Amino acid sequence: MSDQATPETFDGYELKRKLGEGGFGTVFEAYDPNGKRVALKILHERLVSDDTVVRRFFQEALILARLQHPAIPQVYHFGPHDNTHYLVLEFVEGQEIETMLKDGALEPDEVVGLMAQLFDALSYAHNHEIIHRDLKPANLIITPEGKLKILDFGIAKIIGGVQLTAPGIVNVTLGYASPEQLRGQTLDPRADIFAAGMLMHQMLTGKLPFPLNHKDPLEAYQAQLLWTGAERESMREKYPQIPAWLDDFYRKCTAASATDRHADAQEARKALLAHGQGTDLKARINRGPRRVPTLDQIAQAPATEAYDNTNAPTAAHFTADRQSGPVLLKYAPEHIKQEVLPAITRGECTFCIGMSEPNSGADLASIKTSAKRTEGG
Repeated sequence: MSDQATPETFDGYELKRKLGEGGFGTVFEAYDPNGKRVALKILHERLVSDDTVVRRFFQEALILARLQHPAIPQVYHFGPHDNTHYLVLEFVEGQEIETMLKDGALEPDEVVGLMAQLFDALSYAHNHEIIHRDLKPANLIITPEGKLKILDFGIAKIIGGVQLTAPGIVNVTLGYASPEQLRGQTLDPRADIFAAGMLMHQMLTGKLPFPLNHKDPLEAYQAQLLWTGAERESMREKYPQIPAWLDDFYRKCTAASATDRHADAQEARKALLAHGQGTDLKARINRGPRRVPTLDQIAQAPATEAYDNTNAPTAAHFTADRQSGPVLLKYAPEHIKQEVLPAITRGECTFCIGMSEPNSGADLASIKTSAKRTEGG
């Protein structure tokens, strides 16, 4: 099978569509001979001669085979076929956190609920001597039932197992890797706790705590290494709606020294849930992407146009002051929060654009006036 070809069948599996492609292989939605829907991961033929790549490919299968947890996809079969190798995995339907964040940051309660699921799965994996090492939004999927699934154990490591990465080679995803991982040092489960903390920041604010220059990997690497050694800034300086205890929790997870983080994922989960159970993402995942108007769109919209379709909150007009601003902005899309909230806090504007609950019957004439006043400071 060539790397470019998309055959209708592969070793008895009916291939329906390509789900994605990475450095090691291509993943297809497929059906097994009994009609079961699966994910089929096929190693690129050009990599078959690389013993290290093949060993890593099968290590992922071996790791998944030893893990039986609701948040970790099952592996059904793996083996060679047609000059390459493949894995047959549980098909996971849902939405990636990466895609979800394009619609704006999550609510704190949603983040707590999601992180509780993540720490539970990590605790299970760590107890079975597995470190994921590559936690990021693209590797986390929320099912229609609001349940978390952790994908891609391709660079996961068995604690005490054979080292498959050559000495001096750092295999990381910038933005989420711990300081010890960036330096190529020996890792323990606290590296995953660090990555979870970085994920938490991104889910709460819509961004990582420092900018990454994706066009220059070396510059991005140096920027993250510099950040990891610095004192953590409070998220509440820019996002006062985030609870103080959750900000403290994030900073402990992302401590530069592993000894200053939570000792293990179970301890982290208990500390998180001590403040409440959080909520799941079932409602968010099933409502689909929101159509969020920009300030310009609101100011220029015809008076008869309403932003109240079933997939979007309704634009609303609020009067805000220093105390009520963060509360009134609860339903605002993240880009509006970031533009308007600092001005409200400084007392530089009286009105702001917020987002009310769906179908609240906003006065669009007031919204247009508010948008113009906000943009004018």
